[in-house]
Order: sequence, then C-alpha cells, then structure tokens
Amino acid sequence: MQWLIDKILSPTPPDPRVRLGRPKIAVVGAGITGVTSAVHCVGHGFDVVIFGAGPEENVGGIWSKGGYPDRQQIISQVRQLWERYGLDTLTKFNTKVNRVYQDDRGRWIINSLSNGRFDGIISAIGTCGVPKVPEMPGMNRFKGEIMIVIGGGASAVEALEFASAEGAQKIYISARSDKWITPRNPFWNMLLAMNIFGQETDLAPSNKGIFTDTPMVNFDVMDKLQTGKAEWVRCDIEQFTEDGVLVNKRAKCVAPGEPGQKVVIKGDLVVMATGCKRPQLSFLPDSCFEEPYVSPNCTVGNWHIGIYPRFLLMFLVDPLTRPSPFWMKRWIDMTRFLNLGPLLAPSTSLPIWSSSGGFVFCVWFNPFRWKWALFVFFGLGFMLPRDVVEVEDRIRNELGVNGDEADGRDLGIGF
Repeated sequence: MQWLIDKILSPTPPDPRVRLGRPKIAVVGAGITGVTSAVHCVGHGFDVVIFGAGPEENVGGIWSKGGYPDRQQIISQVRQLWERYGLDTLTKFNTKVNRVYQDDRGRWIINSLSNGRFDGIISAIGTCGVPKVPEMPGMNRFKGEIMIVIGGGASAVEALEFASAEGAQKIYISARSDKWITPRNPFWNMLLAMNIFGQETDLAPSNKGIFTDTPMVNFDVMDKLQTGKAEWVRCDIEQFTEDGVLVNKRAKCVAPGEPGQKVVIKGDLVVMATGCKRPQLSFLPDSCFEEPYVSPNCTVGNWHIGIYPRFLLMFLVDPLTRPSPFWMKRWIDMTRFLNLGPLLAPSTSLPIWSSSGGFVFCVWFNPFRWKWALFVFFGLGFMLPRDVVEVEDRIRNELGVNGDEADGRDLGIGF
C-alpha cells in the first residue's frame, strides 16, 4: 500500500543530466522536513540548494542523533528519498546559516553572494535543538534506583510509557505547569473541533486553551494517572536529595515560582525530560518580525509538511496567486480574530483555527488559486496548471502588468 501511494503521489525524480530551470529555492535544514520539502521542489522542476549546519551524517535531523524506536527505519526512508532525488549534489554541509537578506530585485542571499541568489526560502530548522539539561543543586548526591520524571512534554510521556511497560512500581511526573492530555481518536478530535468544552474549567489547565501549547496526544497517560500508576506533581524543582528530589508543590492556580508546600519526592531513578532549546529564526531579516506580526509559527508538521512547500511553489510560478504584504497582515488579523473563540470565550476555550480549514480557505479566498487546489492539497504533479498560467502570463504581458519584472518580486500582484 505504501509503495502504491508513493507511486501515485510522489513527484517524478528529474533526469540528473537535465538542468532545472525554474525558480531557485534555498532550504535551511537537512532534517525530515528539509529533505521532503527539497524533494517536492526538485520533483517539480525547481532548482534547490540545501544548507545543513552539520555534516552528512546528520541527514534526518533529530532522528540521526538518538536511539528512538524505529529510528533505523525512519533514517533509511529519509536516505532513500535523499538518493532517489539526487539531493546529495544539492546540499552544502557544515554551512550554518547566519544571515539572510535580499538584493535590489528581491532575490534572497544566504550568508553571502558566493552561495548564489534564491527566489524563495524554506526554513526547516525543526523544533529540537540543543538538549536542555539544567544543573540542579545536589545532583551529585542522588543515589539508588520509584521513578521521577522531571518535565511534562513529549519526552516525559515517552519515559512514563517505557517505565510503565517495564513494570515500574510508581512514576512521578514533576512539571512546572499543567498539560492538556487528549486521546488519539478521530471522534474525540471531532468533538474538540466543535469547541464544546470551553467551559470545563475544572478539567482543564487554568490559564491556556487546549491547542495554545502542544498537548499530550496520548490517552494511556490519563489511564495511568487515574489508576495511580503515575502521579502528576505540579511543582518547581528545588534540589536533589540522596533519596529523591525536593520540590515546591503548588496548587492548581498558583503560578510557577509562587509559594507552595516543600515536599521530597522519593525515588530510585530520575529522568531529565526537560526537552530541547528551540532553534531560532534570527538569521532572517528584521522585516520578517514586524510588530505586531511576530513571530512566524507554523504548526508542527506531520501530514501537511508538503503543503507548505507547494504553496511556495504556487506563489513562485503564478504571480496572480501571490498575496501582497497588506493582505498577508489582514490574513493574520482575521486568524487572530477567529482564534478568540465563539463570543470571546475565556482562555479555557479552544483558541485555534484548524490548519485544514486554514489551507482550504487560503485557496478558496483567491479565485486564481482554485486551479492549484489538487496540486496544493494532494501533490499531484500532473495537475500543475502550466497551460492556464501561461495564458494568464500572456494576458498580463499584454496589459503591462508583470510582477516578475518588478522590483521586490515577492510583493505579489494578486488580491
């Protein structure tokens, strides 16, 4: 089945002897998102250069660094794509991107002119950078082998599941704040999309909506908390002791750092599930972070990783689909307004507009994008509307409206 889907939806790899003549795109990052984005671009005839901060062994991003479950299977698929589309010749390894700027015609320059000029940029730097390993007083005094997990994110959930599967007697999750826990269930997701749980304050974190932060999409965690196999401790870590961790245990509505009860959680093993520092977009020009339109924060990707690059390809090939800065800002304003929830519901409602609805509305909003719908949503390369775009280009040239020749080509001439 996977082979069949791959054959139907994957773009055809280009002939290595043929020079790709479409707009040139810089991809910053050689992880899964960077590789798959480059594949989309190359497979549809665009010239690509990938900038990876590390050596070739780091292809695959975070999956190349640790022993995650099925790690080898994931890396082998990334490598397969890498070789199939000839990305090895399109990548500059050990090249950290420190600066990005535009020339007089709006072309992008990565670090310096020696790397060439680009018509577009895909930032695929990921969300996991340098691991956070905080130094805490008394760490060297801790001895022994019940389990304490410091942190409340995805890595904490993985540690909890692993320890539970191995028969741990008790697991304490020591987290600074509360966390939404949602199941992997289509019916439950449909109920969330209907926004019917906005007033369930007793069951929700007191100061944030369900998707304003990354929730735990794992109902096994709730089961372990309810059965007593695991315990969620809302606290601040004070220091390690010889037989556990001294924490400042807080009530639900008490903010981190505020007074609480000093408690020693006794345990035999401590897991530092404190996450990673998020890579920064500081290499982008300041104009990308104009107040109040900061900062670019797209959804952490899964099925829609390819949709973002295809939007970029559409904008580069078809100027009539390109939004102007004015309409970009209005789009953000509208999204923020919709995110307020029905009748400006309190913060415990669901302040998010689903990415699926956003994608559909973005295409529907501009009639010149309708012809691109199958390409954007499904990646069907044979549906690339070349003929229609060529007719539109001829009409624009006859009318003297040509966005490609204008300074700052990314300003857009559509509506």
